[in-house]
Amino acid sequence: KGLAALFLRGQGKMESRGLITAAGLRPHEFAVERGSRERRETAIFDWEIGMVTLFEQKSEALELATFDPLTLMWQSYFSPPVDDVQDISVATTRRVARYTLTREAEETIVWSQGEIATERWRRRSEDGSVHATIWLAPSLHYVPVKMRVTGSYRGMLEATLEATLGNVNTPAVWTDASNGQSYYVVTYYDDAVVKDTTAIGEVPIRVGPTGAAITLGAYGNIRRSVGPVLVTRNQLTRVAHVLMQTE
Repeated sequence: KGLAALFLRGQGKMESRGLITAAGLRPHEFAVERGSRERRETAIFDWEIGMVTLFEQKSEALELATFDPLTLMWQSYFSPPVDDVQDISVATTRRVARYTLTREAEETIVWSQGEIATERWRRRSEDGSVHATIWLAPSLHYVPVKMRVTGSYRGMLEATLEATLGNVNTPAVWTDASNGQSYYVVTYYDDAVVKDTTAIGEVPIRVGPTGAAITLGAYGNIRRSVGPVLVTRNQLTRVAHVLMQTE
């Protein structure tokens, strides 16, 4: 659905799992279901040995600044771009390709909420066969509000963001204390692994002034939502999965 439809033909599902680090998103597994779970393909990222395992057990070298299509889409939200030109790699379930990202200009565009100021970025593949234009909104912490892809097997594709989940300018769950950026995230626990949900409250989040551990339970009860919690991104990923969903 939405921006994800630019990467899939027909009915399908994409899922990315990984970590939110100081440098942004680092994928560990990218999966694609092409119509059904029986047609599931994965890319497994092993950052320790520097290899990514693709569909049918093919493998390629893994370099820094490598993303899957979903983490690339939201990388700028977690790590706003600084350089005007960036060289990156993008791994799908079947190949790894090199791309160059170039900041072209500032542009005001129209989306569902009215006019919004954006930065227009161009993404071009190393072989020149595929390129995309992405409009990032600094006022929304560089969320991509519009994307246009040309040169793919579907010709020219374009999608525009219709809405955001909550107010990305107001801390909804937690705030990065190092730079003041706020993030709206959804967390969940794996009930196949966690049998006693109250035990999650005993997970240490940080060290207090006296040196004693402060647990997650000190911030709120473990239930459907614990409300606004001020923790850093790496500490939160120790106790829960961090998800983003596009519709």
